[in-house]
Amino acid sequence: MLLALPLVAALEELGDRARLTVLSPPTFEALEAELHRAVQAAAPYHVVHFDGHGVFSKKHGLGGLCFEHPGDAGK
Repeated sequence: MLLALPLVAALEELGDRARLTVLSPPTFEALEAELHRAVQAAAPYHVVHFDGHGVFSKKHGLGGLCFEHPGDAGK
């Protein structure tokens, strides 16, 4: 969360016009569940900011996001 502090500060200035949700645990399953919940609540996200790690293969021209594994929580 420390790296996201400038983002948090910028969003505070927007008041009710922006909402911040921090996933805990930061897993793909948690992101999937949150996005599904937002759609079901008729309040889908317009922007998702991923504050994490990723990988990119120049050979294949593909990238991916790296999420925590649910079994690694608390390690």
